[in-house]
Amino acid sequence: MLQYLASPGGDFWSFRHQQENLHYTFCIKGHQVPDITEQIPILDLTGCLHLILRHKQKNTSYALWDGFQWQKKEFPLQHWDSLITHVDESNNLYLLIKNQRKLNLVLGSKDRSWEVMELLPSHLSNEYNEQHYEPIFLTTKEGQLWLYMVDKLKSALTAWTLFPSTEQMRRERELWVNEDLQIEGKWLSNNQLLLLLTEKELKSSLYFLHINLTNFEPTLRIIGKRPLLGKTFYHLLEEANNLMLIITGPRLSPAQSKFYYCFSFDSGGNWTTVKSSSLFAPLALAPVTEINHIPGKRIALDTIYGVPLHQPLILDYTELAAILGKQSLIKKEFYYSK
Repeated sequence: MLQYLASPGGDFWSFRHQQENLHYTFCIKGHQVPDITEQIPILDLTGCLHLILRHKQKNTSYALWDGFQWQKKEFPLQHWDSLITHVDESNNLYLLIKNQRKLNLVLGSKDRSWEVMELLPSHLSNEYNEQHYEPIFLTTKEGQLWLYMVDKLKSALTAWTLFPSTEQMRRERELWVNEDLQIEGKWLSNNQLLLLLTEKELKSSLYFLHINLTNFEPTLRIIGKRPLLGKTFYHLLEEANNLMLIITGPRLSPAQSKFYYCFSFDSGGNWTTVKSSSLFAPLALAPVTEINHIPGKRIALDTIYGVPLHQPLILDYTELAAILGKQSLIKKEFYYSK
């Protein structure tokens, strides 16, 4: 039995009763915030939402949703080029902020105060400046902060340790370098770096690089021929050891008349042949990530058949795989019903 309710304010409830169990969801109606050029939402371990907003006027603001209301607080640094985040096991929020060549580590503690530290490469400042490293992920391992960065050519990946008490950082090792390949997609999952690469020159093939962050062992596998040229977006769904890679063109462009997908059933060691699908096309997809950039098993469809949805359709790995397996039947039934 299904029941749906909409409040006068636009909030939405759904109830599903099945086999003497009740399942319900609650969707809060959103509000428009004007003059925002970038947003960085962060979920912590208690389910609170931290929201960093870059405004059209170039200033930055911060707000916290505690489950009941928004709490606003001044953001410590107003201007930045890139910003990555990490929530540790104690629910402390770390922000690694890059502004030109400077790196600042910002700690948001439990009492909601900010602590700002400017990081100084201890004995490799020349290398850091010459390579123009770009931070991609921040993690903690056994109480130690680790920073992973790529060079300006997206061909080399390095690991650094951070020491907030002395405001120092140290280059630990080069995790990967291949001047013929460049990184196009990156994910962090369960103490693993998952990277998607393609050739710099021909850009004809896709490769999957798996790096175990316990022993730093890299494993490179070829996926197959790259199905799209030009601007391309990659979405990764993960359920246990199963991965689904979805490849799309720019949002609602002619390239979106179809999307491409493939599977791995051993955490990226081997991949199925890349297939195409025109199901729901024109289709717009968006990733549903979890805490600390983990890709998770869900994806959001917010436009199907070219029609924007009021609420996105959220599918998990198993549901989408089943739909793709039956797409020819679904397509026939849809067109017949019209």
